[in-house]
Amino acid sequence: MSDTAGPAQRQRLAAAEVIEDIHPLSPLQQGLLFHTLREADSAVYLSQTTALLSGLDPVAFRESWEQTVAWHPALRSAFLWEGADEPVQVVYRRVPVRFDTQDWRGLPPDAMRKRLTAFLDRDRNEPFQLSHAPLARYALLRLGEDDYQFVWTYHAILLDGWSTAMVMRDLVRHGAASRAGEVMPPPDRAPYRDFVEWTRLRDQDDARRHWREALRGFTKPTPLPVAGPGGSGGRTGWPSTPRRSRRRRRNASVRPPGRTGCRSASWCRRRGR
Repeated sequence: MSDTAGPAQRQRLAAAEVIEDIHPLSPLQQGLLFHTLREADSAVYLSQTTALLSGLDPVAFRESWEQTVAWHPALRSAFLWEGADEPVQVVYRRVPVRFDTQDWRGLPPDAMRKRLTAFLDRDRNEPFQLSHAPLARYALLRLGEDDYQFVWTYHAILLDGWSTAMVMRDLVRHGAASRAGEVMPPPDRAPYRDFVEWTRLRDQDDARRHWREALRGFTKPTPLPVAGPGGSGGRTGWPSTPRRSRRRRRNASVRPPGRTGCRSASWCRRRGR
């Protein structure tokens, strides 16, 4: 940086070293921001993914996550709105990928199950500050010698279902490439700002006409099977009976979402070690 640079230029250069991009929000993101700010204590816009991973190498797993975050600008983003003409998404060049690691080995199964349930509920209801990146957190809970419960929680303003699938696909591919001793090239995708700009160029009057025609005849909202404000953060419920509930409890294990093997990725320890 030149010694002759003025304060404003120095500030811009310093920001460029930290910030990769700044762009407006998509219409859906604007709605999510509005409702999140209006219901600050609600967890309805938090998404939580959790799975049991067997034979995990936690160091390799974390390295794959760090590379995946580096590939996905959404996972390095925060959102600013105060003092701005319109809300913006700020993409940082780097953000910390912090793992909450806990060792629960030795706990009796019932105690482990209760602790996991409490952990998931507490994590699901802990809000993010949208102006502070990262808006995602990671936990790795060791349940046994070879079993880890992984928990990934993030705000829905970052990713939709399709985007989440791409993140997980890149994570697995990086793990597989690392195990094979190969270097996976960065995914070749158009930046999200291109999609935002496309939405802003569309004819909004035409869109309104389309949806008014599509929703003609609807007079009240369609009820959805989700918990109310401050509830379960996106979990859906199914009608149950005492007999069905007993069967669920009998079949339940410490890991609610089911078992996920990692033998195809680099995170899996070699059994021969």
